[in-house]
Amino acid sequence: MSIGIGKKFNSFKKHFVSACVYFAGLSLLLSADAFLFHHSGHSFFSGLDFPTQILHLAESVYLINYFFALIFLTLSAAGIILIPERYFKNL
Repeated sequence: MSIGIGKKFNSFKKHFVSACVYFAGLSLLLSADAFLFHHSGHSFFSGLDFPTQILHLAESVYLINYFFALIFLTLSAAGIILIPERYFKNL
């Protein structure tokens, strides 16, 4: 029975960490794009016909995206280190 608990725990932990790393990467990509748009006027997404209002909005909040990336990376590290298996013994 403990083998099933371990599988559920490892699956949850893997999905949690993967989701956190994915969102951190997305936040970093958006903030890097906004930083590039702020300094050069060009964007990774300029060829995709995004309205410039969206790019200006992203430019104004790119520091917040860095903050979100830091939060998601911290959550993924916490998921790796701090989520103990004992919370999943009742599954």
